[in-house]
Amino acid sequence: PPLLLPRPIIPPIMPPRAEKSGHCKVKFDVSPEGQPFNVQTTYCTQSLFSRASTKSVQKWKYNPKIVDGRAVSRSGVQTRIRFDLKDERGRTLPTPKGY
Repeated sequence: PPLLLPRPIIPPIMPPRAEKSGHCKVKFDVSPEGQPFNVQTTYCTQSLFSRASTKSVQKWKYNPKIVDGRAVSRSGVQTRIRFDLKDERGRTLPTPKGY
């Protein structure tokens, strides 16, 4: 069965030093209870997004994967975390080229 999205998705906190939008690719495992672990970033457009991405994913909760009536862990789950910089009015600034 497909990996169900975490509920609720905890958005990452934009690092205060960020000067432009960006993203991180994150890889992790999910315990039988639905808790992400072994969370690591595999690529970030800026290194300052890495910690915020990891902290966000660690707070997510997934529905368990059931095999033969038992909850089992998942490994190698991957996702991309976006960071959208906003102006003083709350409007998302255009993303840089290659985003």
